[in-house]
Amino acid sequence: MNSKPLGVQQREQAKRFRELAAAKDWPGYIAALSPDHDEPVKRIARSVLRTALMRSKEGIADDILVGLTPDAILALELPLAEVRGYAEALMHAHDMERLEALLADAAEVAPDDPVIAGLQLRLLGRLNRIGAIRRIMRLRPRAFENPEALLAASDYVGMKSDDHERLVSYLEDLPAESGTAIKLQGIRWLYRAGEEDRAVLLARRYRGNAETSDFDGILDMLTNVPACQPRLEASGLTPNVMVGHSEGDRGALIFFNGFGIPGRGRSEGSVLDRYISDLGLTTITVKDPSHLLCLKGIPDFAESIEEAAAGLREIVTDLGLEKIYTMGGSAGGYSAVVYGLHLRAEAALLFGSPTDCGPGNANVDFRAQVVARKLQRNFDTATLDMLSWLDAFDDSLPITHYYSADNGIDSWHAARIADRPGVHSIALKGQASHQVMVEAAKGRTLGQVLREGLSLTERGRSETVRR
Repeated sequence: MNSKPLGVQQREQAKRFRELAAAKDWPGYIAALSPDHDEPVKRIARSVLRTALMRSKEGIADDILVGLTPDAILALELPLAEVRGYAEALMHAHDMERLEALLADAAEVAPDDPVIAGLQLRLLGRLNRIGAIRRIMRLRPRAFENPEALLAASDYVGMKSDDHERLVSYLEDLPAESGTAIKLQGIRWLYRAGEEDRAVLLARRYRGNAETSDFDGILDMLTNVPACQPRLEASGLTPNVMVGHSEGDRGALIFFNGFGIPGRGRSEGSVLDRYISDLGLTTITVKDPSHLLCLKGIPDFAESIEEAAAGLREIVTDLGLEKIYTMGGSAGGYSAVVYGLHLRAEAALLFGSPTDCGPGNANVDFRAQVVARKLQRNFDTATLDMLSWLDAFDDSLPITHYYSADNGIDSWHAARIADRPGVHSIALKGQASHQVMVEAAKGRTLGQVLREGLSLTERGRSETVRR
């Protein structure tokens, strides 16, 4: 439904914000924000400021940060639904230490404000500071009385029994007009928390929703999940390498996590583990909490790609297996290719993977630029370009790459490698979501997607469009 047109006074207020933005007077822009503005005007002002943060050069970012005092952040009156996006924008533009100090000062002013707590959680989660998140929840419980704030915290930490029941009740009574993002987050949390029946029930309630078809894909994944339950355990060497045993002997699938939320851990992959086990494969899950794509090895496991690849090969051999496959979603797909090449894997399966993490993507891919800048400080341009890795190895790696055709960023990345030998690009027509694995499984099972993507058949270049 479209918003109502702005009134005369609201149009004048919006015009003033546009003039300040055009003049790049960001301190003045932020100072002009006032609780007296009507919500439609504040929503427009927040949107313009967020866009400036995402696209700003360092000098402009500094100007914005100067104006963002604790009182100014509170004056934004962010709804909880906008917290995640604003946190990403702030992290994109600013030094993390300065941002952490700013939010800590804001928490001193408004310790019970769920928005301030939410911004802190997103920042600390990106920094993998789970202990600090638990401390905030313990010392400022009133900030999490709002169920949406509690749901955001569930991305990083487990819930106490009382909070668990409160979240379940909240999600079961979720109003129909609630945003799509919170509905999807709620369904995923219910499944991770062991409330599988409730997760399916909620997905069914919103299936066919005109706003999004994401519920269809999630429902397909949950209702078709195989009954097998692979036993999960650490490799014995590091929590960053986990092994899920199955009774199959077809091979090992090494799954590389992307830039997901650190606190989600193994439970997030439980559905995927069951699909993989049903194919007769043993899952080895690899994560890099330093967000360096395992390009400096695997933390607490090996200090280089070569050492890490040798260590993974040894685990596979100890399991009595020979064949290796690699897979990754989003940023994890980059690691799946690099390690697939080093391990001479049978195939690599990617879902919405970046193919250029260097400075060349700065004007195209505005996602996770905080992490991108960290990568660029640690590695040269060639190391961050998948094409360089593909050129460096004589043997081509069979790669199947699913991506959403209507997602401009994912399409740009996919096009860069589409004409390389062995690469099979599959464009999901009519889809713009970055939740590519969910989108690929719509109308069939995730098991079919994995089986086809991990085919041993050598593939040449092709472009497939699924309807």
